Amino acid sequence: MVLVTWDDATAYAKWAVKRLPTETEWEYAARGGLAGKRYPWGDEITHDDANYSGAEGRDKWDKSTAPVGSFDANSYGLYDMAGNLWEWCADWYGENCYTDSPLKNPAGQDTGTYRVVRGGLGTPIRAVCVLLTATTMFHLLGTAATDFAVC
Repeated sequence: MVLVTWDDATAYAKWAVKRLPTETEWEYAARGGLAGKRYPWGDEITHDDANYSGAEGRDKWDKSTAPVGSFDANSYGLYDMAGNLWEWCADWYGENCYTDSPLKNPAGQDTGTYRVVRGGLGTPIRAVCVLLTATTMFHLLGTAATDFAVC
């Protein structure tokens, strides 16, 4: 699903007796067990790894999302965890979340203005695919290519 608001993603997850992942859970799943790297497969990105700005290599989708499974899965069997789409997380964004939270399983902010999204979009900026950088989107931004995963 694409073009989904945070409220719609949360309602679907509740209907399916699931929930959106926290940012910490999303990050852990996206890495697929690979620690200390920029992407789920290592430190470099090419169009053979993910859908982002332009179309070359395995990335044939210049201005649209790629079908799930168009690129290799990470070691947990998850696809498209970097690039392709933004994915909603349950957390509120907190500017100091990484410095103010416990190191083990931080829960995120209790309230806020923005919701956290992770993943990346097929934009001209490679940096948006990087896992290490927390990214936020307006909670009401329902027109971005945003999808969701459930736990």
